[in-house]
Amino acid sequence: MGRVPTLVALARRNVFTGSSRCRICDQAEEDVDHLFISYEVAQTLCDFISLWSRISDIYAFSVKDLFGWHKRVCGTMKWRKLVYSVMQVAAWVLWKWRNDLVFKQKVVCIARMKEEIKQFEFLWIKSRSSLKDCRCLQM
Repeated sequence: MGRVPTLVALARRNVFTGSSRCRICDQAEEDVDHLFISYEVAQTLCDFISLWSRISDIYAFSVKDLFGWHKRVCGTMKWRKLVYSVMQVAAWVLWKWRNDLVFKQKVVCIARMKEEIKQFEFLWIKSRSSLKDCRCLQM
C-alpha cells in the first residue's frame, strides 16, 4: 500500500534522506520490492521459509506476490494461514534488522534472523492465534 518508509517512499513524500540507494547493499534503489524480494538476504530468508515450512520454493516479483504466495500453497486453510503468518513475521524481522543496520550500525546476521523468525512465529502462535494447536513447524 506504499506505507513502508523505505528511502524511495520517503523521497516521494519529500523527506530528504540523501541518496535513495539501499544502505545495506548499495546496488539498487531501496523500495519495498528491493528490500523484501530482490535483496540477497530476503531471497535467503525465502529459501529458509520454504525449507522450514516444507513448501515449494517461493518466487515473487513484488511484495504483493510475496504476500499472496500462501494462496498457492497446498494444504488446508489453517496451513495457508500459518504460512502467511510466517511470511509476515519474516518481513517484520527483515525490516527490524534493516533499521538496526541503518540506525544502529548493527551487522546483519542471517543465522540470527532465522532464529528470530522461528521464535517470533512460535510466540505469535502461542499467544494470539487460533492456530495454537498447530504443531506443523518444528524448531
